[in-house]
Amino acid sequence: MLLFPTLCMVCFIAFTLRNLVPGDSAESYLFSQGSLISDPMAKKVEYEKIYKRLYLDKPVFYFSVLPHYYPVNIHAFTDPELRFLIKSLLKKGYGIEDILEYNETANRFLQQWQVMEFPEREKWISAFSFREDPEKIRRFISGRPEAKQLNTGQFLTFLEKMEKNKSNFFWPKFYWHGAENQFHKYITGVINLDFGLSSKDGKSVISKMGNAMKWTFSLLMFSLFLLFLISIPLGLFSGRYEGGLLDRYTEKISVVLYAIPVFWLASMLIIFCTSDQYSKFLHIFPSVGLWYDQSQSGFFSVLFQHSKQLILPVLCLTLNDFAFLIKWIKTNTIEQKNKHYIKLAIAKGLTDQNILFRHILPNVGVNIVAVLIGIIPSAFAGSLLIEVIFNIPGMGRLLYNSIFAADWNVVFGILLFMSFITVIINVAGDILLARINPKIHYHD
Repeated sequence: MLLFPTLCMVCFIAFTLRNLVPGDSAESYLFSQGSLISDPMAKKVEYEKIYKRLYLDKPVFYFSVLPHYYPVNIHAFTDPELRFLIKSLLKKGYGIEDILEYNETANRFLQQWQVMEFPEREKWISAFSFREDPEKIRRFISGRPEAKQLNTGQFLTFLEKMEKNKSNFFWPKFYWHGAENQFHKYITGVINLDFGLSSKDGKSVISKMGNAMKWTFSLLMFSLFLLFLISIPLGLFSGRYEGGLLDRYTEKISVVLYAIPVFWLASMLIIFCTSDQYSKFLHIFPSVGLWYDQSQSGFFSVLFQHSKQLILPVLCLTLNDFAFLIKWIKTNTIEQKNKHYIKLAIAKGLTDQNILFRHILPNVGVNIVAVLIGIIPSAFAGSLLIEVIFNIPGMGRLLYNSIFAADWNVVFGILLFMSFITVIINVAGDILLARINPKIHYHD
């Protein structure tokens, strides 16, 4: 029952963070399209189209609580300069009607003065270009002898009136916007797997994530296969023959591997095992390079072509979890072998292999599934770091590049995807545990 509220909360957090990041999404899209529009009016029209296409002209949420002198929807003003001016002056307590009249009058004066010649012309243009401080402009006009010649008396009177109308206090006012808001459009897009377009190259976010996910998924499958292939037998035999030679060596190696940071291990393997700089005998694996195929081959063909380059990333991703999982299986094996059903199996004359794999392993397997629920999401997180270090074009590399390029649609698309994967794996793991363990029932 908590699945859907959790996913909704994740979407809300991602949407909030996306709105808090600096920059203008519409401006970024315009830039990503390689727009070289020199005409300011044409550029303004194109910006307005993109702004509305991204639903940025709609209210942020289903409702809003604003000061009484604020407009119902400040995002409805598509001109970025006007929108910035309105936000600045609203914070100072000026009313929206006064702000719009003030901006229109200032624009009219500037247009007139562009074609006029009079003393101190540049100072007047400079003063009126800075509109975030009406009081400063009022003081400037009051102290200039040419103000009467420029017919600014009426504007000066308006500025004085505007200053008197400024609100020094406010009361909150509630507005209901319905489904026509940015968050609703965002949620609808997420449900339809539409995370928007990349502001870097204009491509669909879901397509970029799909191409990257192939590499991340392959890396995880190889690492999980290797992890369970090695750790389950070693953990079982270490626990069955506790204190033996295998147990002692496995314990020491596990402690060392668990203590080594993954990024440090990856860096050392790249330095010493991918070149002959230190010794030709250490040059075992191919160097980190490009992972793209220029021949437009299929994904599996490219994967096979670069299979040798996956060996080190898979090892780095496996070794840390390998140490933890061996210790976990060993502890559970020791706990199981001391129970009565194992003593009965020994008394019946069953062999060690039969006891280990037919009796102990199924009971330990329930705990292995429980650990697997936590290992898979953590493996996703670990793969992000490994992909950056080994330059693998997976989700981690895409996330890293998108952060530096301020491509926030891709960043928050990956955030949502990773969150969904974590929640779904936990739910699927709980259901699987209930299926394989008769002691667990979800009937309440």
